Amino acid sequence: MLFFSDSNFLNLSERELNLVKKTIVFKDVKRGEVLLKENEIATSFYYVRKGCLRLFHGWDEEKTINLFLEDEFVISHESFFRKQPSQFHIDCVEDGEVVMCTKEGLDKIIREVPKLNSFLKDQLENNLIDCYQTITSFIVNSPEERYMNLLENKPEILRRVPNHYIASYLGVTPQSLSRIRKRIVKSKEVA
Repeated sequence: MLFFSDSNFLNLSERELNLVKKTIVFKDVKRGEVLLKENEIATSFYYVRKGCLRLFHGWDEEKTINLFLEDEFVISHESFFRKQPSQFHIDCVEDGEVVMCTKEGLDKIIREVPKLNSFLKDQLENNLIDCYQTITSFIVNSPEERYMNLLENKPEILRRVPNHYIASYLGVTPQSLSRIRKRIVKSKEVA
C-alpha cells in the first residue's frame, strides 16, 4: 500500500482529499541530496514514494541510524515534534520521490481528516518501534545476527544500498561486513 498515491485507500471525501493535497508537497529527489542537516530544525517529515533515504549522524565519521525504502515514513522525531535541533541528517541514497508534510500541515490533517488519525498514529508507532528494535539489536545481537535480520526483513536494502552504508548501519567496518557475508555463504554451503 502506497500512502499518498493516486488511489484513495481510506475512502476520503473530495473535501478531505483536497485538504490533504493542499497540505503535502511531492518532491523529486536526487541521489546525495540532503533533506535535513544535523543541528537544523526539522520542518517536515518525509514519506518515501520511490527511492531510499538514510538517517545518519556525523559528517566525518558517519553512523547510519536507519535506511528507509518505499512506503516508509522518515522523521527526526525530537526535532520535528519539539522543534529542537536535529541530531541527524537525512539524505537520499537513490533518485526518487518523497512526499513532504510540515508539522502545521500534519496538525491540520489530524484535526480536519479524522479518517487519517488512526492511520498516521499506526505509522508513527511503527516508526518508533523500528527505532527501538534497532537500538535493542545493538544491545542483544551480534553484527552477524543484525545482518541476518536485515537479510530476512529488508533484503531489498542489501541490493540497493552501498556496502559502506550497510556496514555503518550494522555497526561494523566494510571489511567486517565482507567477512560476515563470507561466513554466511560458507555456512549455507555446509548445510
